Amino acid sequence: MIRIVGVDPGLVTGLTSFTIDEDEVSCIDHYQIDHLGVGQYFEVRPNDWGKPDVIVAMESFIITPGTTKKTQAPWSLETIGIVRYFVEKAGGQLRMSAPSAHKKLISDDVLKRAGLYFPGEGHATDAARV
Repeated sequence: MIRIVGVDPGLVTGLTSFTIDEDEVSCIDHYQIDHLGVGQYFEVRPNDWGKPDVIVAMESFIITPGTTKKTQAPWSLETIGIVRYFVEKAGGQLRMSAPSAHKKLISDDVLKRAGLYFPGEGHATDAARV
């Protein structure tokens, strides 16, 4: 059994947690929350993040010359820092993923079959995709 916590960082952060056991997905939680909610989520279960069967997977955010043309977007970087703090403090596993690594690979149909598609909650759905 393994527990995955997916995080899509941003002003509104998507956070999805689920367990995989023998190819069955269960124990699904999903949220669209702000910075305080992210901190509270990780602070409530401080011992969870250091367990070997828990992996936190988060979309990376790389600043490029094109980033400043779109937005200053400090929220993604700030959220990444919040999550990194709690996971590293607990000695846990944090896997960063470039958006291109999962957006085309994990389609909405795949998420629907796994029970990880949340209509009206695009950020939470993207967190499951991560």
